[in-house]
Amino acid sequence: MRQHFLLASHGSPGSIAAENAAILACRAGDRLDHLYVIPSWWKDMTGDDWLNNGVTRNRFRDYLSDQLWRESRQVIQRVQLQCEQNDIIYRSLLQIGRSDKSLEKTTKQLEYSGIFIGSRRPKSKQGLCDTMLTARIEKQFARQLHIVSYPDE
Repeated sequence: MRQHFLLASHGSPGSIAAENAAILACRAGDRLDHLYVIPSWWKDMTGDDWLNNGVTRNRFRDYLSDQLWRESRQVIQRVQLQCEQNDIIYRSLLQIGRSDKSLEKTTKQLEYSGIFIGSRRPKSKQGLCDTMLTARIEKQFARQLHIVSYPDE
């Protein structure tokens, strides 16, 4: 019987660990939906405190948008290639919003055999703190959720 999995990944070290676990869990012919969420808070990063005028702010916002788009494409292409190499049916789900809400919304649309997500980033490691893995998410999806440990943890 073919299985249908969801991978929540955005390319961080913890997410890459989840990517690897999801690929290993899939057999040829299984489906893997890849949820990549660009946090909506990036739109507020206009640099108002140091950018003096609207033109400069808009250029900076466009620059950030372009960088986020490139990063998302790199991650999506990497996972898609791994799926192709393992005969896994791949579908990317790129969204902008709150990551926990995006996960809830996505899982309401389809029933998944398993949901793969990286564990929270340890406080000793640097990086952005986007909290898809909330206590509510853990409780709501306890049956399907596979929380993959942060590398070297």
